[in-house]
Amino acid sequence: MLNNETWLAHSDLFEKHWIIETKHWVRSLGWFTDFIETVKDAKGWVQAGDKELTPFDYVDIIDAPNSEEKLYLCENGISWQHISGPVIFVVKKDIEHIHVAGWAGDKKSIAKAKKISEDPWEWPDKIIIEIDPIIALHTLKARRPAKKDLAPVFFVSNGESNAEENWEHLVKLNPNVIRIDGINGRRKMFHRCVDLSNGAKQFFVVTAKNYVTDVSVFEYPVELHPDSHIIFHAKNMSNRLSYGHMGIVCYNSDLVLSTPENFGLDFTQYSKTVTVPRTVSEATFATSPYEAWRTAFREVVKLTLQSDSDMWLDRWLAFAEGENSDWVLKGAREGNKFALENINNPKALRNSENWEWLKEHYNENH
Repeated sequence: MLNNETWLAHSDLFEKHWIIETKHWVRSLGWFTDFIETVKDAKGWVQAGDKELTPFDYVDIIDAPNSEEKLYLCENGISWQHISGPVIFVVKKDIEHIHVAGWAGDKKSIAKAKKISEDPWEWPDKIIIEIDPIIALHTLKARRPAKKDLAPVFFVSNGESNAEENWEHLVKLNPNVIRIDGINGRRKMFHRCVDLSNGAKQFFVVTAKNYVTDVSVFEYPVELHPDSHIIFHAKNMSNRLSYGHMGIVCYNSDLVLSTPENFGLDFTQYSKTVTVPRTVSEATFATSPYEAWRTAFREVVKLTLQSDSDMWLDRWLAFAEGENSDWVLKGAREGNKFALENINNPKALRNSENWEWLKEHYNENH
């Protein structure tokens, strides 16, 4: 919430009448952006905040001329103010430094204001709203002093259906995250992370399937395990298992660079690992029949070959729920069969790491 105010708007406001413009360095306008999206999806009036409308308030607002073109703000829980713009969004870096993040208002008033000056500070009758830099910026420091030694965070994607949604969510939580997209091969992708980490000894990787639920994971004291990869648990949203599969991992740069091309079936597990039994994300992978099948197939191949994974393996083979659950079960059972048939054929098993082979195998059989 912005300074604990209460807001009211009509669904027509941002669709037809108002324009919202931001500076290039703004990823989001924080809570106000969420409010805008909620208004756009609604049919009629939308209210956000603690101050409830009285019947008199409501009648006065909807009967006002062009009320659907205005934003309504209840100040101090007492009176409702009609806002037609322009609204200036600002971020305070400190007492002396205030940065304009963007502006909003009806299209005519914004156009008129720009003719007066390109500098929003010079616009007449402007309303200034402060937004929270923790979720609004990636170029300015957050109000809470950042730790200088925090490991860099990378978001890696390669065509996942829910990548954009999870990326936008993570950026709001951690504006400094770096995205790496479209690199085939896990080894190449991890090497790219090392290249971009500016010499960091450790770095976090969040795969595109992950919706982060505990942002404090990135403040974990990774220096406690300087010679290992650190694995955190993810909740599998198809079978409810919570373990390291698809989880966020803090990688050791030296171990990444020393892992050979022939690393077997699991790049991470090739090196020494430490597991922190803390669930910090939700992993949704069954966003299409192929993605559901592929993830289940690959994971169950690994579990079938491990001697201590019966609890997880049994769950994969027996239960799945939600979207494309039938394809999750097909992938799991076919991965189990494939692993058993090729248990003494390492070359064949390596195909489960080959994206092109997986796609061809899926198309041929389904």
